[in-house]
Amino acid sequence: MKRWKLGALICAGLFLWNGCALLPEEEELPRAPVISPYEGDPYTTCTVERGDVLETERVDCSYLAVKEETLRFALGGEQIEEVFVQVGSIVKAGDVLAELSMGTIAEDIEACEDSIELLELQLSHGETDRALAAKQQQNYRNTLSPEERKQTQTVGEVTGPYDSENERLSDELTVAYERLEELKEKQKERQLIATIDGAVTMIAPYEPGDLSSKTTDFITVSDSSTSAFIGNSREQDLFEPGDEVVLTSKTAEYAATVVSPKEFGIEGGESANGYYYYYFKLDNPEYELEEGDSASVSVVTQEARDVLWLPDTAIHYKGETPIVYYENEDGIRDIKEIEIGLSADHRVEIVSGLSEGDHVILS
Repeated sequence: MKRWKLGALICAGLFLWNGCALLPEEEELPRAPVISPYEGDPYTTCTVERGDVLETERVDCSYLAVKEETLRFALGGEQIEEVFVQVGSIVKAGDVLAELSMGTIAEDIEACEDSIELLELQLSHGETDRALAAKQQQNYRNTLSPEERKQTQTVGEVTGPYDSENERLSDELTVAYERLEELKEKQKERQLIATIDGAVTMIAPYEPGDLSSKTTDFITVSDSSTSAFIGNSREQDLFEPGDEVVLTSKTAEYAATVVSPKEFGIEGGESANGYYYYYFKLDNPEYELEEGDSASVSVVTQEARDVLWLPDTAIHYKGETPIVYYENEDGIRDIKEIEIGLSADHRVEIVSGLSEGDHVILS
């Protein structure tokens, strides 16, 4: 009986095993999607601001001494005695700037001037004495009868010796003046004398005892009142005389005023190459400047003041319509059409379509 039960259990187990193998396989269902936030790079944005949009033009300029003089010694091979100025010194026309060895010229001039002074004094006294003698003789003759006057010296006879002496003194004085003029000419040959008001801008290198040269420029004087930065542009009427500007160089800024070229004796107007020239006179002389030094000045040609603006990189176009990108309420990039005005210096005026403080997408 036990054997029968065991056999029945084994047969039932085999049936169940084979039965499971005959069932169809279960269908595998798709996994449910997982929703997560946007994980890409964030937008780069900028803000609509209020300010000025200015279109400017830069005018390059060069420094030019419109009026200057360069001096050389008239004599060569003479020892340079003394230089009385240095670069930057302010001089007046007639000032002695440097001189060669004078020898006895200075003493000779002094002696000649003393002689002239003495001769002029003697001549003055002689003329006074002659006038007095003439008056006395005339008064005396007036007291005489006609017959007595015939026996008395005339006024001319009395003043004759005075006239001879005064003539001699006058001749000596003429010779003395001629001698003084000759000495002063010799002195001038040995001097450098300014003929214009201005500033010393160049002195040639020299050592004590060096000899002069007739062919070498030794001192340059520039008239600071006629020195200016000169710029040019194809645009007319960028500046008007009287405009105040600031010139900028690599090392400094210079306050200047626009002046008419006629101030320097130059006719204005368009040049042969189609450029218009502008003259900028420095408000304060800069004696370190040299001819040819460069600077520039900027002038506003168009402006939009106190307006909304965006950087030009924020402006895009759909056809010919300007647009901006922005992030809408759903966090999705969207497009907005706008109206723009003046564009200058990487700024674009926003006429309509945006408000101050709005954020737009740059990239």
